[in-house]
Amino acid sequence: DNIIKTLINASISELESKISYKFNKLEVEEIASAELYLLAFISQAYSNRDLTIESTKSNVNRMFSSILLSLRYKYRGESNGS
Repeated sequence: DNIIKTLINASISELESKISYKFNKLEVEEIASAELYLLAFISQAYSNRDLTIESTKSNVNRMFSSILLSLRYKYRGESNGS
């Protein structure tokens, strides 16, 4: 349970750092894309938990770069979801 909780928190932090916006402030239509990114991050990290979080970030970021870019572009003028 602690591993999963840690991975969930790490995935949310990683998403927020990539899009410069708070996950809980996203609009409804962006939630599905963000959740897909989070699930992929968690799955990759759990499957490769013997590796570092940095390698997980790299793998997931490559897979979902278009999702991250579209979310970042939409919220680029707003200050970290505030």
